[in-house]
Amino acid sequence: MLRLGFGKFKGRVLAVPPGQSVRPATAKVREYLVNVLRERWSGARVLDLFSGSGALGLQALSLGATSVEFVEMGRVALPYLLRNIEQLGVSNQVQVRRRDVVRFLQRPPAHGYDLVLIDPPYKMLNFQSLLDDIESNNWLTPGGLLFIEHPRRMDIKTGELILFREKSFGNTVVKLYERHAAIP
Repeated sequence: MLRLGFGKFKGRVLAVPPGQSVRPATAKVREYLVNVLRERWSGARVLDLFSGSGALGLQALSLGATSVEFVEMGRVALPYLLRNIEQLGVSNQVQVRRRDVVRFLQRPPAHGYDLVLIDPPYKMLNFQSLLDDIESNNWLTPGGLLFIEHPRRMDIKTGELILFREKSFGNTVVKLYERHAAIP
């Protein structure tokens, strides 16, 4: 069981697949993200990669994001994501893509996003390629933010993105990067 902690859907329970197939962001990580981004949620266009149950993207909608595009390929997680969207009545604000995230990011988007959320499975070995594709294909709008959660032992680098915030939660590290406001 997972509860949204903030915004207009505060207290609403999200369905989460049983077992270890999906690892939702913890309440502490979600609270940190909410507090750090404060007013930046309002009106944001959000891309939620490796969506799982949709906790991060749905929290964004709860805090005033205009739209969320969810990308999830997992056969186990997808029905839970769709159920959560339906239960919150936000289907008119979301798009759900059943796609492999790595392939999805290898092409330029139709438009950039104000906030990109990445909470990949920790068994995924190449987090770096995700950041490289987001940067090289301009998935972020100028001034946009990228959130990534990864294991502490992993080192990732960016090109043009600037580290905005970083915090450790046990063996988990969360980082927020910002794209320059002006396109070079």
